[in-house]
Amino acid sequence: MKTLSIQLAILVVFVLNSFLFSQNALMNGNYSLGGSISYSNTKSTSSNVISDFRLKTNEIFAAPSFGYFIIDNLLIGANISFIYSEIKNESSFRISTPGLDILSTTTIRRQFGIGPTVRYYFTGFKIIPFVEAGYGYSKEFSSEKTGNIFTFGVGVNYFISECVALEPFLSYLTASYSNPASDNNMFSIGIRINYYIISY
Repeated sequence: MKTLSIQLAILVVFVLNSFLFSQNALMNGNYSLGGSISYSNTKSTSSNVISDFRLKTNEIFAAPSFGYFIIDNLLIGANISFIYSEIKNESSFRISTPGLDILSTTTIRRQFGIGPTVRYYFTGFKIIPFVEAGYGYSKEFSSEKTGNIFTFGVGVNYFISECVALEPFLSYLTASYSNPASDNNMFSIGIRINYYIISY
């Protein structure tokens, strides 16, 4: 019973501290630094009567962000993104053919994106919810492929100190690409860390 009381007391202190910390961080004139980085590795195989196929993909995604509070609770910012993808495709033939036992190709793609974002925080709560929207222009270095990307998201900020907040979020992305033409829609869920520069 004593252990439970101590745990509840610690939880209450954390929640109250989050509320007190957030009062300064989201005010006019302050800055926000954040972003995310991820790595993914995927493998897939398929086959037919003639050959077996293996596809391997390695991808690194980095997206730093910067923002400025133009008024209390309203953040205007910029997002930059970089994607590096390495795609290896191997085909092995079931019927032996001189010089054609295994075919292997590797494709490397580098994609850069930049655009504005706007976010509004709803203060007055111990955990601070927010809504956001953003636009990004995307360009692939090794081709003429370009894209327009729109994102919409919701989340909460939980302040663990006066300047640092954990940020669970849910977002929806819709993208339209040209050269060649394609569309992409994606839901994502995750957690970020934001750092606030407070101007006293």
